[in-house]
Amino acid sequence: MMNLNKKSEKGFTLIELMIVVAIIGILAAIAIPQFAQYRIKAFNSAAASDAKTAVTTLDASYTDAYSYPVQASVLRGPGPGAAVIGSESLNLSKGVSLAVTSIAQGYALITKHTGGDNCYSANQINSTVIENSGNVAATFAAGNEGTASATVAPTPVCN
Repeated sequence: MMNLNKKSEKGFTLIELMIVVAIIGILAAIAIPQFAQYRIKAFNSAAASDAKTAVTTLDASYTDAYSYPVQASVLRGPGPGAAVIGSESLNLSKGVSLAVTSIAQGYALITKHTGGDNCYSANQINSTVIENSGNVAATFAAGNEGTASATVAPTPVCN
């Protein structure tokens, strides 16, 4: 005989389900902004890495020929691809733009990722890659003694 007063069905109540949904919502509200910050840091790291690679490429060119390749160019990387600096080529990360201005005795370069919030610049005087936020005008010295100077503002890259 079946007892009608006793509940034989098992399951979750509506209150329990609402509490679980609220907890998941709170965790998502915390995690999503953190994930966005991690993505921006990764994009910035890709731009910094490409700047270091470009510095190495330019320095290698100088070591081979005792002068930097003469060029002024903005190289955009909509996808991963090879960029040519003088006779050397380097691979840009997806979404990274590189602006290079070089003369026989000097160079200036700037990189930025489309999803990042920082620019990275370097020149032959200080070949260390420097982080810059906002608009950047890279300067470098030209000539044997470094007395002349030139200003490079590759605005399509870092704005």
